[in-house]
Amino acid sequence: MEHLTINILGVSGAHRKARNSSFMVQEALRSAEKVKGVETQFIELADFKIEYCRHCNKCIFSHDDTNRKHGGNCIIKDDMQKIYPLLEEADGIIFGSPVYVSNVSGRMKTFMDRLRPLAFKGTFGFKVGGAVSVALLAFGGQEVTNNIILGAFHILEGITVSGMATGGAGYSGPPLGPRGADDDGKNIAVKDDPYAMTSAMMVGRKVAETAKVIKYGIHALGAEFNDLCSVYHFPLKPEEWKRWNINLI
Repeated sequence: MEHLTINILGVSGAHRKARNSSFMVQEALRSAEKVKGVETQFIELADFKIEYCRHCNKCIFSHDDTNRKHGGNCIIKDDMQKIYPLLEEADGIIFGSPVYVSNVSGRMKTFMDRLRPLAFKGTFGFKVGGAVSVALLAFGGQEVTNNIILGAFHILEGITVSGMATGGAGYSGPPLGPRGADDDGKNIAVKDDPYAMTSAMMVGRKVAETAKVIKYGIHALGAEFNDLCSVYHFPLKPEEWKRWNINLI
């Protein structure tokens, strides 16, 4: 059997770099690397300048209004243009965010909104997504946050896995670490939360295993897979977009 490399991308949506959320994502990636053939990459969204999605819907089609051909390109020229190729190359993606009022961080939400072009391009149809999150408290909204991430990826046509319950869930506050007001900006308390480390490990392994099965399955199907996708999955042929013949853009 031909050896295939499985690429897993980890994305931390924390505002503060190299802290608890980043550690959780990287712990999941370390677990993924234990699956044979897996290579990983990690990025911090804090390293990139990403504008809000304008919901202009230019990404649904190309910018040729005469032919209205299928698009998949974002007109906003910012650092997302550096991240899009990484997402296209990845076979699996592990999203991580701190909990903000039982939700993802604003940085992660902005990033997820900007994934729409790739959905219309057909990028996520057979990619696997998992989620990890960290809150100050042990019961601080981690499950809700993970479900928001997984729900968004599901809507973008991705394949979601949990690994354990809703995904990786950890906390970094007392008694493991400092209160928010006492944080020294360096402490990584989530590493001392055994449930967090176990759940992150399970997310990483599940994403890697599922991505591997899918990639090898696609490879085995060969031309049959391409024929199937040309009919039933994005990107559809222009003539199959007749239902979009309204003034969307």
